Amino acid sequence: MDKVVRIECTVKATSEVHAKSIFRLASSRLLRVQDWPRLTDCLLSTSEHRDLHGAPVSRPVKTDDYINLTNEATRPFGWMQVVYVAEIEEENDGEVALLTRSVGLPFEAENENHFEIKPTLLHVVRRGLDVTAGFVMEANPL
Repeated sequence: MDKVVRIECTVKATSEVHAKSIFRLASSRLLRVQDWPRLTDCLLSTSEHRDLHGAPVSRPVKTDDYINLTNEATRPFGWMQVVYVAEIEEENDGEVALLTRSVGLPFEAENENHFEIKPTLLHVVRRGLDVTAGFVMEANPL
């Protein structure tokens, strides 16, 4: 039986301006997939970001793009297709979220979804002075 893994980290800002600044920086980093391995303390050694047709791109992620994540110490996380991108920012709250689904080899002619689809949610949320970043995914037991 699979289980749901949820990892989040919350930072309390010192002011509303500080909270907005943290939120915008974290949101920007979330949407720039190709830069994830350069983040401090990142566990990923490589990441690929490709458009719907398989061409490498260097822009914020959008719906139907593909992401490939690899951690050489363990194993590749594999390809994910972005199903939905949400960006909401209001006066005291905000949220940026990516909903992805696992895919096989997305640019192979024989890729007809012969695998179980597992959704992953990556998000940054601001509620007042609290800014939370995290992900939620379904994981296979070891």
